[in-house]
Amino acid sequence: MEVSLELETQLRQAHELICRRGEACDYGCAPESITRMLSIAKDRFAGRPYCVVADWVWVDLLASQPEKDRLARIAIRPSFIFAANVLDDEARRPHISPMVRTSLLQHFEENCLFVTAKTVYVLCGHGKRTTVTPEVAASITF
Repeated sequence: MEVSLELETQLRQAHELICRRGEACDYGCAPESITRMLSIAKDRFAGRPYCVVADWVWVDLLASQPEKDRLARIAIRPSFIFAANVLDDEARRPHISPMVRTSLLQHFEENCLFVTAKTVYVLCGHGKRTTVTPEVAASITF
């Protein structure tokens, strides 16, 4: 049985994402800075709960230019975070596993505040950065 190149690429991307592989990324705050970053997040984004994550990967979607333009018009960038470790979740969402996949990025501030429509994610420690197809991104759910 022969696997298509497209399917093989998607399987490789999914495996690398789940294993948190990618290029080293120096975003993220030191653990001792979390309290200060939470204070900043609460001041700037009142009403949005925070979620502190570690062992994370910044994921850029391979989006077409028309799709990037469409997202830009609604102030969204084609990036999300996949994290293997939820350290603290103010909303106390039930996590089936210790992992989380965010929705798409609206703002990125202070080198560690990844802001989505409903939550401010505080990236703790350095992470990785990678790129995946939209099909791979859609397959990563919890």
